[in-house]
Amino acid sequence: MTLRGRHLGAAFLFALVLALGSFVGWRYWRESLAPRATEAEILAANPDEPRLFRFAGNPAIIVLVVNDLAVQGEMLNRIAALTEKRGLPRDRVVSPEELTAAIAAAGATPATWYYGHDYSEKTLKRFVALANQTAGGLTGAEQRLFTMLDRISPAGGSDWLPWALITLPRAGLDPLLDDTARATILRHELSHGEFFSEVTYESHVMRFWREGLSATQREAFTAFLAHEEYDTGNEALLANEMQAYLVHTADPRFFNAEAVGLPEAELTDLRRRFIAGMPQSWMRSLLAR
Repeated sequence: MTLRGRHLGAAFLFALVLALGSFVGWRYWRESLAPRATEAEILAANPDEPRLFRFAGNPAIIVLVVNDLAVQGEMLNRIAALTEKRGLPRDRVVSPEELTAAIAAAGATPATWYYGHDYSEKTLKRFVALANQTAGGLTGAEQRLFTMLDRISPAGGSDWLPWALITLPRAGLDPLLDDTARATILRHELSHGEFFSEVTYESHVMRFWREGLSATQREAFTAFLAHEEYDTGNEALLANEMQAYLVHTADPRFFNAEAVGLPEAELTDLRRRFIAGMPQSWMRSLLAR
């Protein structure tokens, strides 16, 4: 190798080291904005501002711990209106005035309409596109949320596909949100995150909805979810909510046999059969304890 060749080779190696160092630094910076955390660590978080975590059991589930229920509503209620709530349009994002009217009709407030949210990556991207096309763009609070998400995944999530976003309010924001309620909300929402981000679990849920439940049991869950104002024309939504309430909602204030109109023994048997058929995962390991 000539002297010039050695210099070029050294320059190339130096540039490569700098590039690798920058990449490692960027990855470390991104990780610091959404550190991996267990259920216990997420429940213990008490941020003064909305804070992102990645769930340790499945890092494709991004958890937003919110410091204010009103802020959570401002960030996410229009996404709920687009994707889940009965009687609201699916082809456009509602205006703030339409959202206020829908929440009032439900007897709720923007802060209490939802205690926890859950959305797939696909849903979030569709919301942004429709907001820009049909609603004059994102609100300030919504833009804040998506800026946070973009900062931890600048490539649009391409290295985590598919991923999901769920939320949890920090402690002390509402009299209902005691330790038991928050643990139940987190586990309920994590199960939604698993449905959105793990195809084997999604397949199990859809199969159980169609084949594991009798027609009468599906009707009972559909009626329960209609009472909760979910869009009963969306089969995937019904199946996803069924698994979350049936298996992952231990607090009877949120779900019980009377609410769904089925005997407790029947629900117990459904849970047993659902868990028995679950794919191996962090979730099955926890349920087996």
